[in-house]
Amino acid sequence: MSIDLTEPTPTDTDPRAQYMAALAVAEQLIAYAPALPLSLDVRAYGPWKYGTCGLSLHFASRADVTVFLRWAGAEIESVLREDGMVRTGTPDPGGVYQDVPFEAWALHTGAAPVEQQAAPEAEQVAEVSA
Repeated sequence: MSIDLTEPTPTDTDPRAQYMAALAVAEQLIAYAPALPLSLDVRAYGPWKYGTCGLSLHFASRADVTVFLRWAGAEIESVLREDGMVRTGTPDPGGVYQDVPFEAWALHTGAAPVEQQAAPEAEQVAEVSA
């Protein structure tokens, strides 16, 4: 079986081009990421009518989102919410993968939050991706 992946193209202010770039990155994340999200949404963010299109990825566990974010080279933070749940994921404003912004997160209880971690250097990300 072979997978013919779509490559994202540089985005501009055309909302269709931005949605297509986000969908292309979503396809690549599903094909290559070491952990799969429970859900993946394309979202528009920003001040104008459509904003910038990006992705929101919800993971089943703290471990899954941590593995994914380390693979993607994004920062990780854990925040204790008022309801006692811990949100582990990207800090605001999120990460960027192939010029497409994303947020990735998981809610969990009973485990100590992951200490905030800066994004790894490009060399470390290349090693994990290879």
